[in-house]
Amino acid sequence: MQQVINDLQALRGIADISAVTIASELGQVSRFESARQLMGYCGVIPSEDSSG
Repeated sequence: MQQVINDLQALRGIADISAVTIASELGQVSRFESARQLMGYCGVIPSEDSSG
């Protein structure tokens, strides 16, 4: 499980507690084809919210 947690922390916006929580909820990470798909499932798609 430690390797999955370390790998999740490589994604933008994921730190220690978030990685542990996501890892415990995901189950098999291999069911996702890409990091983008995994991040979308977890709801951590980075975005910018600024005024012009």
